[in-house]
Amino acid sequence: MRNTIWEKRIPTLLGIFFILIGIGVTSLLVKQGIIFIGKAAPVYTPKQVSITNITDSSFTINYLTDEKTVGSINYGKDQKLGQIARDDRDQEKNSLTPTKIHNMTVRGLSPLTKYYFSITNGEETYTNEGESYIAQTGDIISEPPPQQIPLSGKVITLSGTAPKEGLISASIEGSQTISTLLKEDGSYILPLNSLRNSGFSRYFDFSKKIIRIDIVGDDLSRSIVITNIDQNPIPTITLSKDYNFSSGVEPDASSSAQLQILPTVPIQSEKVSSVSISTPVENDSFTDNRPVFSGTANPNETVTIIIHSDDAIETTVRTDSLGNWEYRPEKQLSPGQHTITISSKDSAGATRYITRTFTVFEQGSQVSESATPSATPTITITPTNTPTPIVIPTETPTPTGITPTNTPIPTATLTPIPIGSPTPTLAPTGSSSVAGFGILAFAIVLFGGLLFLLSRGSIAL
Repeated sequence: MRNTIWEKRIPTLLGIFFILIGIGVTSLLVKQGIIFIGKAAPVYTPKQVSITNITDSSFTINYLTDEKTVGSINYGKDQKLGQIARDDRDQEKNSLTPTKIHNMTVRGLSPLTKYYFSITNGEETYTNEGESYIAQTGDIISEPPPQQIPLSGKVITLSGTAPKEGLISASIEGSQTISTLLKEDGSYILPLNSLRNSGFSRYFDFSKKIIRIDIVGDDLSRSIVITNIDQNPIPTITLSKDYNFSSGVEPDASSSAQLQILPTVPIQSEKVSSVSISTPVENDSFTDNRPVFSGTANPNETVTIIIHSDDAIETTVRTDSLGNWEYRPEKQLSPGQHTITISSKDSAGATRYITRTFTVFEQGSQVSESATPSATPTITITPTNTPTPIVIPTETPTPTGITPTNTPIPTATLTPIPIGSPTPTLAPTGSSSVAGFGILAFAIVLFGGLLFLLSRGSIAL
């Protein structure tokens, strides 16, 4: 009798017990999203989130991703959000198209109202370190808009073809930033009659004529263009080249054939002016994520500094009596490649622009001997931030989970500040140890099943 119980009933109960335990453990791990869920792809992390085209009833959000993905935003007057805005192109075509450059215009808003939003790329939701991004609409303007003609032109790649995607943004000192997508043939039109001041409370008076244009293409190549608002159309721009069309000087032989017949010139090198960047040199690298930048200009002259990071840093410093300047960012720069552009008047009174590319290595990583460690100097020049509306909170956007929801560029409007390193990073959702638990649970189920079959006499050892 005892042998019968041991051979039949107890092994059967044990088999069922092991099966239930294995199923329970496996279900728990899967329910918590631990098994079979990997990390979100960093190529879909939104970069250079900006808010442009702010009016009393609308604004535009644009941003970049390293790879193509379908983007959208969730927005609302409180943290609950609740409303969705698709990419402008998706709304026009009534279909979803993966892109690297994302542009969402939100309309039908209330004036002087704060709006919260998050970004959705694919199935991942991104926020600003766990908090929603914030943008605010402007005031209603009762006065009629100015009769200013729009800016227009065309952008091509180095191969002479139109970019598959492109975003162009522009601002004048003291104005908001406006933006638009390039058309399929690379052309663009930027209306200026609705341009507002940096406080969004009135139309810009156009007392200043020099406008800065930033262009980014589908391969994330960039161009900076300085021109006069009365020059229309603007000469064709080749992506990855910078131009200064405001000086009225004939271009040199390195310019494109089309530019050679126009009274314009690419941005001048510091070799022909008193304006220079000493640190960094081209393709320099730093182990300090708050590197010290330095250079020269005319004595007691203002130097405008723009650092193209995940969010642009724009500030001004003044040279000392010997013409030296230094600047160290208040916020840390994210690891990766960046560019710095400075502008200042040379000895002839012309504004000169210089751009350098540099790399910031992650702290603790190994770098080559050419890396330039940046000490903490005593800075004698006081940086003065250019007045810009603030998108709060800023810093690094971080994803909050897997919830469908989505987000903009340039920088004089509501570009997120502090502008150190807004690259949201998804926390890993799995680990090797947890995967081991999953394998163990599966093994328990198999063992229980085998024991159950043995107890029923279905398998003979």
